[in-house]
Amino acid sequence: MFFWIILTKNPGMLTNIFSRTMLAQPAPFTGVDTAGWPWKHVVRLAHHHLLAPRLYAQLRESNVLNQAPASAAASLSHGALEAAQSHTLHEALAPKLLTRLEALGCRPVVLKGFLLARLFYEHPEQRPFHDLDLLFRPEQREATERFFEGNGFCRSPGNFKFEANAHKTEYVYKSNPALIVECHYQLGYGKFTTDDVWDRIKAYTLKTPGSEATVWHLAPEDEYLFLVFHAAIQHRFQKLGWLLDLAMMQRKSALSTAKLQAQARLSNLEPALGATHYFLKHFAQVPHLGELPPNPRLDRWFARITDGSIENSLLKKAGLRALTQGSWLSLLQYGAQRQWALVRK
Repeated sequence: MFFWIILTKNPGMLTNIFSRTMLAQPAPFTGVDTAGWPWKHVVRLAHHHLLAPRLYAQLRESNVLNQAPASAAASLSHGALEAAQSHTLHEALAPKLLTRLEALGCRPVVLKGFLLARLFYEHPEQRPFHDLDLLFRPEQREATERFFEGNGFCRSPGNFKFEANAHKTEYVYKSNPALIVECHYQLGYGKFTTDDVWDRIKAYTLKTPGSEATVWHLAPEDEYLFLVFHAAIQHRFQKLGWLLDLAMMQRKSALSTAKLQAQARLSNLEPALGATHYFLKHFAQVPHLGELPPNPRLDRWFARITDGSIENSLLKKAGLRALTQGSWLSLLQYGAQRQWALVRK
C-alpha cells in the first residue's frame, strides 16, 4: 500500500530511476536523494529488468549506495556477482563448444548474451544473461540436435507454447546446469522472419586467459533489428535491459536510422522500430533518431513497462503487442495463440 501511495504522489519515480540506468554517464545518480525510494520494489524491478548489476555500479559511482538499506545493497551486489560469474562461465566453455560445432560444419552464430556485452558495453559484466543463444541454418537442425544429445546435454523440459518455440531447441549441460544453450533455426517467425543474414555475419576473436577462439555474430544492423523483434514483438518490452542493449549499440556503432528503417520495412518491424526509437530517444537520451515529438500514449506505455505491470496483465500485453505490430488484429492472434498453448499443455 505504501508503495502505491508513493507512486500516486510521484508517478514518474520509477520511470526516472530506470531511465537514469540507461543513460551514457557512469554516475547518473550523483546528488540524487534516494532516501525516499521504495527500495524493495526498486530492487525487485532492477532484477526483473536485468538492470541490477548496472544500477549497483551506477549507485557506487554516484557515491549514493550508502543511502540504500543494507538488504537492498546486498541484493544488487549479489546480482552483479551473478552476472560476472555467468560471463566467466560462458566465456570459458562457449569457445570450446563453438569450435567443435564448426568442425562438424555447423557454424553457429552467437546472438545477444556475452558477445553483445563484449562488443557494445564499456563494462560487459553489467549485462546479465542466463543462456547461450546460437543461430544455425534450418537444414542443420538434425545434426546439431544429434550433437548436443550425444555430448552431455539434455533437452529442457517444456511444451510447445507459441510459434517461436517451434524454431528452437533448448539444452542444459548435465555436468553444469548453469550452462544453458538455446539453439535457434530461424530469426523471427511468421511475417517477421528474416533469413538473409548469413552473407553478412562477422567474426570476433574472443581472447580469454589461456585460450583464443573465433566467434561469429550478426552484422550490427541485423543484430539490432533482431533485438527490436525480441524486445518489442516477442516479449513486448517486458525487460528494460533489452532497451539498454539497443541504446549501447546506437552509441557504439552510430547505426543509420534510414538503413534500419529500410530493413525494418522488409521484416514488417516498422511499428516496433518506431516505438523502440521513441523510448530510446525520450527515456535513454539516445540522439540521432530523427524527429520524435512527445507522445503521451507511448509515455504511458513506458511507465507500465517500467513498473512491471505489463508482465502481469494479459490485456496490457495484448495492447502493447498491437501497438508494436501496428494492428489490433494482432491482439486477437495473441489471444488465439495463448488459448492454443493451453490446449496443447
